[in-house]
Amino acid sequence: MCRSAILTLILFAAALRGQVTTGTVQGTVTDSSGAVVPGVSLELVNAATNQRHSARSNDSGVYVFHLLPPGSYQLRAAFQGFRTAQVSGIQVEIGNNTIIDVTLQPGEVSQSVEVTAALESIDTQAASVKANVSSRLFANLPLGSRNAPRFAELVPGVEMQTGSMTGGSQLLGTDGASANVAGGRRQQNTFYLDGADNSNVRRNSSLQMPNVDAIAEIQVVTNSNSAEYGKQPGGYFCTAPDFLDSLLNYRHAAGSRASRAW
Repeated sequence: MCRSAILTLILFAAALRGQVTTGTVQGTVTDSSGAVVPGVSLELVNAATNQRHSARSNDSGVYVFHLLPPGSYQLRAAFQGFRTAQVSGIQVEIGNNTIIDVTLQPGEVSQSVEVTAALESIDTQAASVKANVSSRLFANLPLGSRNAPRFAELVPGVEMQTGSMTGGSQLLGTDGASANVAGGRRQQNTFYLDGADNSNVRRNSSLQMPNVDAIAEIQVVTNSNSAEYGKQPGGYFCTAPDFLDSLLNYRHAAGSRASRAW
């Protein structure tokens, strides 16, 4: 009886495990000759929120920043006897490892060398077939509706069927967005919101979703899923919210309406 109860708790905890809604930035620090440089102080700054993360390169010159919200970042690397290196335009996507190698040039720390990161990054740490739909697309593409899962159709092999504008409801018995991924059935997918399962148990469609203005990014995994996924054989839709940006947009809109009123 006791063993059965423990097994049930383990299985229940596994079902509740959160999915990744953050990204990673990592790389190697070297000098101009190609030799690794240990002990380098690195600072990664979120361009939107000014949130700062600190790290130090290890004996192999390798550094890692974990659990980063999606967005644009700037990296700064400083070490005695070298110019300070700055890399801007680093794009962090949910579930992806962004590789940024840094080369330090001889000089004073007060001097700096600035470069811009490549816009396209290839995740060499995972074999999953996946694509990310960022808030930049939400802002720049025409919106036929306020239904964010619609944008998942930009991913090859994905065909969306959207029910309610904001998602389904298990209480009301309504279905939200569902999808055919790589020819699979609509009932074989899983939807996650901020790391938690957001799927309707009736047909594995999505439950309530935030307004499109409150979403930072949607990652769609279509094939070769990693071990953290395993509930369904189809696609996985991981949504990372951005409630801070949504709040700022709301306050800006409210201020504009107040100005017009006066």
